[in-house]
Amino acid sequence: MSAKVAAGRTMTVFPGNGTGEQPFVVDFEENDLENPRAWGSWKKWMINMVAASTMMTGTFSVSAYASGISGMTEGPSLGPLLGGYVVQYGGSWRNIDWLAVPETFPPFILRRRAAKLQQAHGQTYVGLRSERAQYPRPERCTVSQSPCAARWPNPVPLLTRKSMREELSTHLKLPIKYLFTDELSVLCVILNLFFEAFPFIYSIERKWSRNAGLPFSALIVCFACAAVITLVLSKPYVTALKRDGKPTPELRLIFAMISAILSSLFWIGWSGPPGTSWAAPVIAGGVFGFGQIGLQMSTSTYLSDVYGMTVGAVFAAANPDERDMATQMYKNLGVSWASSTLGFILVAFAPAPFLLYVAAQRRALPRGRLIKEDYVFESAADGTEVRLSELFVPGKNSLVIYNMMFPRWSEDARAGGPGGNTAELPLVEQPCPSCTSVVNGLEGCAFHVAERTNLVVIARTSPDRLRTYAQERGWRHLRLLSSRNNTLNRDYHAETPDVVQRAVLHVF
Repeated sequence: MSAKVAAGRTMTVFPGNGTGEQPFVVDFEENDLENPRAWGSWKKWMINMVAASTMMTGTFSVSAYASGISGMTEGPSLGPLLGGYVVQYGGSWRNIDWLAVPETFPPFILRRRAAKLQQAHGQTYVGLRSERAQYPRPERCTVSQSPCAARWPNPVPLLTRKSMREELSTHLKLPIKYLFTDELSVLCVILNLFFEAFPFIYSIERKWSRNAGLPFSALIVCFACAAVITLVLSKPYVTALKRDGKPTPELRLIFAMISAILSSLFWIGWSGPPGTSWAAPVIAGGVFGFGQIGLQMSTSTYLSDVYGMTVGAVFAAANPDERDMATQMYKNLGVSWASSTLGFILVAFAPAPFLLYVAAQRRALPRGRLIKEDYVFESAADGTEVRLSELFVPGKNSLVIYNMMFPRWSEDARAGGPGGNTAELPLVEQPCPSCTSVVNGLEGCAFHVAERTNLVVIARTSPDRLRTYAQERGWRHLRLLSSRNNTLNRDYHAETPDVVQRAVLHVF
C-alpha cells in the first residue's frame, strides 16, 4: 500500500488493478482512525462501559422480579421471538447502537470502505479481511422474493433461518465450542435458577418478608472480588502477550480451574432449610457468585481467544433463560435436592478446564529429536542382544523405558535386599529400594499397559544379576534389559559423568 498526490490531494493506492478478477484490496492505513486497534484507551473503555452497562441493565430488569412475580420472566423468552421479525422487516439492530457504540468489526469496516471507493471511482474494490471473497456483493433477499412465497409463505424470517443453520453447523464441527458453550449455557441456567433459591429459602422456608432480597448483597461483594482476582490471574497471559505476542489461550482458564472446585450449591442446598443459621446460605451464595463469575469470565475470554472474530456465532447458543422452571423445581424437589441437582450438573463440567489446560501444555512441549543410534541391549531372560528399534512392536507407536538404579547411588545408605543372591552383593552394587518399589508397581500393570504401549525396564547391571533379582522379586510380566554396553543412559540424562545412575522414565 502506498500513496500518491493527484490534483492537489493524496490518494491511497491499493494492490490490484480494479477489475473483477484482480480487484483493489482495501486494508487499514497506518494510524487509521477507523481501525479499532488504533483507537485510544478512552474510546475503548467507553465502548466497553456502554456494553457492560447495557448488559447490566438487561440482567437487572430480568432478575429484579426474582422475589416477586415469576410470570415476568416471559419477557426474555418472547424478546428473541419478536426481535427476529423486527430485525428482518424493520431494519437493522445496528440502528440502536450507532451513536454510542461505533462499528468494531474490521471485515465490515473494510467492506464498507471498499463499497464507498467502488462507488466513487467506478472500479472493483474488496476488503482485505472480508469474510467472503464474493464481489460484487449479492443483494439481500427476503422471503417475499421466493417463487413459492405467494402460495406457501414461510413464517420463519430468512435471517433467523440463516442464524440457526450457521449455529447448528458450528456446534457440530467445533468440539471445544460445543463443550464450553454448553458450560456457559449451564452457568446461565444455574445463575437464573439461583435467583429463585434465595427468595424460596428466606421468603417461603424462613418466612422473611421485606428483607428477603438482602442475601443477594453477598453476591455483589463476591462478584467484585472475582473481578479483582481476574485481573491478578491475567498477569501470566499479559506477560506472554508482551513477550511474544501469541499467548496460549489456555492461560485464560486458570481462574476457571480454581472456580471449578467451588461448587457451593451443595452447601446452599443443605444449609437452606430452617434449623441452620441464616448466614450459612448467604456465605455459600457469595462463594457461588465468586466461582460463577470466575467460570463465566474465563470460558468467555478463552473462547474469544480461540475463535477470534467469529466468536459471535460461538456465544449465540450460550444464552438460555430457564427461570420459569425455578419455582416449580424448588417447590417439588425442596431446597436441598433442587440445589444439589444443579451442583451435580456443574460438577460434571468441572474437569473441562483442567483437561484443556493439560492438553495445551502437552502441545507446547518441543518435538523429540531423532534418536542418536539404534542402541543395543542385553536381554535379562537369555542374554541375547536386542536393538532399540526392535522394542517397537507393530501397532504400538509408543515406547516407555524406565531406567532402574541398579546399581544404586553410592551414597544411599539404606538397607539392602532381605535375602537371596542379590543381598550378598556389596551395598553399592545392589538395586535402589525406591526403584524396586516403582518396578513393583509397573509389574502389577504391565500386562494391561502392554496392550497399547511397549513397556521396558532397563538397568546398568549385568543381565545375570537383573534376571536373578527379577526371580527374587517375582517379576514375570516385565521385559528387563541390561544397558551396560550402550550409552543410552548417558545420552538421555539417566547417568551422570561419574556413572551415577538416575531414575528416569523415557518415552519414545
